[in-house]
Amino acid sequence: MPTDKAYLQRAEAFWVNTQRQVMALDLAWQGVRVYQDGLPDAASEIVRRILAEVQSPNYELLRWLVSQGAEVVGTESLALIKEEYERLRAVLTAKNTRSKAVARRAYAERAATLLRERDRYIAQRIVETLPPEGIGLLFIGEAHCVQEHLPGDVGVRVLRGIPQALKDPPS
Repeated sequence: MPTDKAYLQRAEAFWVNTQRQVMALDLAWQGVRVYQDGLPDAASEIVRRILAEVQSPNYELLRWLVSQGAEVVGTESLALIKEEYERLRAVLTAKNTRSKAVARRAYAERAATLLRERDRYIAQRIVETLPPEGIGLLFIGEAHCVQEHLPGDVGVRVLRGIPQALKDPPS
């Protein structure tokens, strides 16, 4: 496991590179829709408040995009986000080894299906909110497969050259 410092350095490099790639896109940002992994499909006031309050490099990029005229769209099912959070919290807060094992097993049994449900929901949000000929940016973790749930008339371009994925959480 990497140290917290090493993980944070990799995360910073990831987002610096992502920001560089996004800023290099030759787009008129007005009208671009932006979708963010983990951002709930909620009232626009709630999305704006989350956008203003979350202090992380990817949310800094989202704020920059908004300042350029892009619109951040609530992306995920709140119910599915809550379910995943509760299942993970059960693992992290288990009082003993046995209850932790039970919580891990329960999470593992549901995780793949939950991820597919989230991906389908995200794809549907994009279809519902992206106008014809519109441009959307989706910031999503690599475990997701949203693209397979999008209709064929939605073109997808994946940004490449992003440093090593951030698979290892801080220790």
